[in-house]
Amino acid sequence: MKLQLFPLTSSWVTKVSVITYILVFLLLVRIHEVLPASPSQKDALKQGIDLDAAWSDLETITQVPHPYNSGANEVVRNYLLERVREVANRYPTVQISDDSISNISYVENKVTGIYVEGSNILVKVEGRNKSLPAVLFSAHFDSSALALGVTDDGMGTISLLSLIEHFAKDQPLRTALFNLNNGEEDGLCGSHTFFRHPWWKVADTFLNIEGAGSGGYLHIIFQRLTAQNSNRRPILFRASSAELVKAFRHTDRPHGTITSSDAFSLGLVRSMTDFEVYAGRGGMNGLDVSFYFNRDKYHTMDDNIANLGDRAPFWTILKLTRDVGSHLTNTERHEEKQRPIYWDVLGRFMVVFGMDGLVWLLPCTLVATIVVTLGMGSYVWYMGERPSPSRQWIHFPLCLIFSILCSSFFVTILCKINPLIIYSSPYPVILGIIAVIITSLLLPLHIIANKHGDDPSHIKTILSTQYFLFTGVLVLGYIQMLKRLGFGGFYFLEILHVGAALAIILDLGDRSWSAYCSSTIIRSQFEELDESTQPLLEIHSNPPRGSESDRESVSTPKPRNLWLLEFLISVIPISVLVLQLALIVSAALGQTIADGSSPVIGLYT
Repeated sequence: MKLQLFPLTSSWVTKVSVITYILVFLLLVRIHEVLPASPSQKDALKQGIDLDAAWSDLETITQVPHPYNSGANEVVRNYLLERVREVANRYPTVQISDDSISNISYVENKVTGIYVEGSNILVKVEGRNKSLPAVLFSAHFDSSALALGVTDDGMGTISLLSLIEHFAKDQPLRTALFNLNNGEEDGLCGSHTFFRHPWWKVADTFLNIEGAGSGGYLHIIFQRLTAQNSNRRPILFRASSAELVKAFRHTDRPHGTITSSDAFSLGLVRSMTDFEVYAGRGGMNGLDVSFYFNRDKYHTMDDNIANLGDRAPFWTILKLTRDVGSHLTNTERHEEKQRPIYWDVLGRFMVVFGMDGLVWLLPCTLVATIVVTLGMGSYVWYMGERPSPSRQWIHFPLCLIFSILCSSFFVTILCKINPLIIYSSPYPVILGIIAVIITSLLLPLHIIANKHGDDPSHIKTILSTQYFLFTGVLVLGYIQMLKRLGFGGFYFLEILHVGAALAIILDLGDRSWSAYCSSTIIRSQFEELDESTQPLLEIHSNPPRGSESDRESVSTPKPRNLWLLEFLISVIPISVLVLQLALIVSAALGQTIADGSSPVIGLYT
């Protein structure tokens, strides 16, 4: 008797499934919650960043709330102006414009008329090639009236201050233009008045650093498990083109997904940033980067140094600004305007497609997988494999519908009992939904299989085939969504389909090999027959296949047990993408209740 390490039984499938999902979830939560520690001052200096000086600057400008047109705001502005003057006095390539002249009238949200007199601090670092368009870097130094403004937007402001000094020491190819703007919290005033300054015409690309949350403490559970207390990485909120996203991924730990951009487009996130002004009024291409965790501390006195925990979030935005800014200013042109589809993988690297390229790639992949699957399936059919009874083919669709109904019912009950639970406790909500989906899908399949006593390998083939067809239909829907709506948030459907295709190809390949070996054995037995005792006309015209009695009498090899490999290929990649997206969405949209969004949105997404 041959011992199988992982036999294809319902018990083993359940064990492997549960363990796999738990491990993937814990891994993703660890990556989602915990940032690498910031380096020592010595190591930071080796990378060209004076971390201690930057931290001191941050502490200085965030001691008290400093809203626009307040005395504290003037103190912060004077401090920043003095700091950039120190740099300009040492490096002749640095120019400063203390802009208290520019003014503008505009209408915000089509209902509010605003007149503002600017008080931005503009800095220009001349590039080596002055004929190239400049790159604009923007962050606002004012805070809301009830916040110290550490994350919104002190860290962004000091990151630009550090970048100014870096470019002064190491002159970039393109001119770098900085808008340390004032009055963002009062209606994006600083970015609007920027377009009354003559320097705005020299730039065609921008990087906006914002803070729509608070880079603060871990969930209390993870503080105890990891002995760390800082997290909260910034995310790429929006991007104008695929080329700019490719520049963004040059940082050590890029983090972002096209879903955040879609959330703004659909109005799910009602907050505005200077991105709207630069991309709208200015017609510029750019990147919008922001912190988004801990929105309950956003615009409150809890947005302070103490709630940062340590320097890890600050170091992350310093390094990101340096990496992305250096790449933008040392690339000659940024002419591509193709809308991007992007997502990060485990916070280590970023996948980027242009929308046109993805619209072309999706049907090509779909056709290729269908052709390969049909070819292999036809060969298996030719070699004598036949489909199982029709009753088995209806089981998966029925169980899938049942699972959808159960998960929808679970979400509805949560909305009725505690609609705000997504705000405070996203992990129980995510785990609950996952548990309901998996249980309501696998349990009925398990009961049906045991009741009918069907061959597990045949059931696996049927389920893999139906899964492949189901994901193909989803990809077709996604293609239409991309073409008609430009909505890219379901990018994971392509990975879902590829995983399903690889699983069924492995299964059919295993069956094809088994059938080939079987035909070889039958052929060899026919060759051993004494031809002298057989009439010539009774020789089989197709000996490799043999008759049914021949096939039954011959000990043929069975398909190898590859179910574990098929499971891992089809489950792990899609689980990583979907669970990672769920964590991002729950942290971002789940807390937009404070902006007036419906709690149902965060729960369903």
